[in-house]
Order: sequence, then structure tokens, then C-alpha cells
Amino acid sequence: TQSELSMSDNLIFYDILEKGSANEPSEWNGQLLDVDITKLKNMESDTDNAKCNPIIYYSTKSRDEFSEDDYDITKTDVWSTTKPTGDITAIAVDCSKTVTGTDFVLEGEEVINLYLKMKSPGDTAFVGKKAINEAATSVSTYSLIDKIPGDISFKKAQTSVLMKETNPSIKLESDPVSGTQEEPCLVAYNDTINYDISITNPDDEFTYNNLVIENILPDEVSE
Repeated sequence: TQSELSMSDNLIFYDILEKGSANEPSEWNGQLLDVDITKLKNMESDTDNAKCNPIIYYSTKSRDEFSEDDYDITKTDVWSTTKPTGDITAIAVDCSKTVTGTDFVLEGEEVINLYLKMKSPGDTAFVGKKAINEAATSVSTYSLIDKIPGDISFKKAQTSVLMKETNPSIKLESDPVSGTQEEPCLVAYNDTINYDISITNPDDEFTYNNLVIENILPDEVSE
């Protein structure tokens, strides 16, 4: 986002995935699942209305070895447009051009978005610890008043994610009402038994995803 009296071009996004920042290291790193550039592709340049042509770059360079000089997609020893099969440590998205080859220009107060989908590690040793993700933008901004192109500047922003541990509660009821193992409920031959399985999320901040419920029926019971 920028001032309504300015325009930007030469846009390139960089993200050394959950590396941390200069002031705070990241305590764990997630796994990159997807880079969603759908909205970027639908953005039109302010100069000729041609749509943006974002190009994704990937890197497997060790996070600890990244320096400011590596924020440069022309460095072929660091960046590649071919998605690697190994651990991806960083991504860059070049939004400098349109589908027709012209410069992509972002007008004042316009917002441009891309989305990274990450997966946190499954190790409970990281519970209570944070991942710090810092994204950077390389951009040239100039005023609409004098329209003199500005120098390329480098801007950063960061966010953090805290790993939590929360366990769902499960409740199983039956109709007829279940007894105990010592004194089970009695049912007649070919009776219908209804089982009600309830899962409760006790955390008002945490959302469960990919929840799987499994109930193994006794051999004597059929569906």
C-alpha cells in the first residue's frame, strides 16, 4: 500500500521463510506448501491495463547463510524458477513486468497481495515457541507530481506465529444407553444401536484442520 500521490514499479517480493529478524531469531521453521499468486495475476498495470506477470523464484540456500546481497533474483546460484524437490528455504516473486512485457506499475493506495501456505512442524518440542517471518519488498517509487523515477528502495515487515498445543475432547454415547464393561447394556438380536460421537474444541483461538474420527466396531456389530 502506498500514498495516493505516488506510483511504484520494479516490484519484487522476497521471503526467507521464517528465518527470523535482526532483533529476534525464529525458534522453528515450517514447510512451504504453496505460493498463491492468483490475485497478482489479475492485477492490471496503471499505465496500460495489462495484467501482471508474476514469476516465482525458489531457493534452498541455508537460512543462516542468507545476506542482504542475496536479495537479488539475478543471482542464479541462489535463485531458480524451477521448484526444487528438497526443502525450500526462501521464495521471491518478481512483479516487475506485465504479460505483454511492459513495466507493471502500481498506482497510489492500491494493494497487491500474494499468499504463502506453510505447514508447522509436528514436534511438540516447539510448543510455546515462535516462528518469526520477515518479508521484504524491492520497489521503485516516484511522485505523480514530478513523475521522476525514484531509486530502488528496500522495505521489510514481519509477523510471528506461536505454536500451541490443544487437544480435543471426545464423547461417545449410545442408544440404548451404554452400560459399563462389567455391566454392559443388554440388546436383543438384530436390535439397532445408535452411536453419537461428539468432538469439542476447548480452545477459543485455535481451529482444527484435517480432523479424522475413527471408531472401530466390534466384530459382532455390523453397519
